[in-house]
Amino acid sequence: MKNNCGISQHYKFVANIASDRRSLLKRSLQIFLVAALIVWSLKNVGFSLKELIQGLDGIVDIVGRMLPPKTDKWRGLVKPVVETVNISIIGTFIATIIAVPLGSWLLKTSAPMVSFIV
Repeated sequence: MKNNCGISQHYKFVANIASDRRSLLKRSLQIFLVAALIVWSLKNVGFSLKELIQGLDGIVDIVGRMLPPKTDKWRGLVKPVVETVNISIIGTFIATIIAVPLGSWLLKTSAPMVSFIV
């Protein structure tokens, strides 16, 4: 009986190692794809570290003009800020309306048992 138990534990151990390797491979692939996407995006927008460093003076100037904020112009900014917040709320609502049914459909097609449980 000890032998059977030992064999069973051995197979579980081997299965766990295989599962860990698959998880590591999957995670490594995800990290690689995200890194590739970031590099691709930086290349497409023409990002240059040299230009960013050369533009630090401009960044400091803009931040310096923003701080401290000038409160005398806030009255004219309230309406555009409220409008921006409204647009973001509407955009989030529309994205949710699209994402929930799409996510549910994708869950049912990729993992039918999980969608049954959920």
